Amino acid sequence: MSSQTLHDHAVAALIPGGSLKRVTATTMDHRTDERSDACVIAELRSALAGDHHVDQALAGLAQRFPMAFGALFVVALRRHFGTAPDIREITAFVHGLAAGLEPAEKLPRREAEAIIRGALGEPELAAQIEEGSGIDLRVAELTISRIFEGERLGPDATETVLGDVTRTLTESATRYPEIAEAAREWQQVLTNAHR
Repeated sequence: MSSQTLHDHAVAALIPGGSLKRVTATTMDHRTDERSDACVIAELRSALAGDHHVDQALAGLAQRFPMAFGALFVVALRRHFGTAPDIREITAFVHGLAAGLEPAEKLPRREAEAIIRGALGEPELAAQIEEGSGIDLRVAELTISRIFEGERLGPDATETVLGDVTRTLTESATRYPEIAEAAREWQQVLTNAHR
């Protein structure tokens, strides 16, 4: 699967038991060198450690490593809610996401809850979201930012989160062989950026 094709796939691919969904995303030149990949990783590490704004780091991650972005969404949710959250907790969380937005931006709460619950193990809910709407990417971005913004993980916890992203992506690749290349690329770039 080419990098460009991978770029067209995102968050829903990593919903446990879910199927790959096509989403609209901003295109960029994927002929990047190792240095720019390392910059994306360095920004993410810095953001997770609390030294950089999370939302700024997410833009680079979503563009260059969309599958890792999806895995980070799942990891953030599991970190925040655990593996068996109360639906009321998710509803309250989505309410908080919507309340934090600018007045002009609306967050469809029912869809946002479905995306989050889907990523936490109820894929049939997320499957009902209109493909290509981009709402899953927006919910993922808001969720990751909300969970990690202001949380200073430190170096060890940051590496734990990145390891969890790699494991989540690798597990998804066993269900969806078409993303195996993305999982290998992420792992290689992460390893090279750590050197």
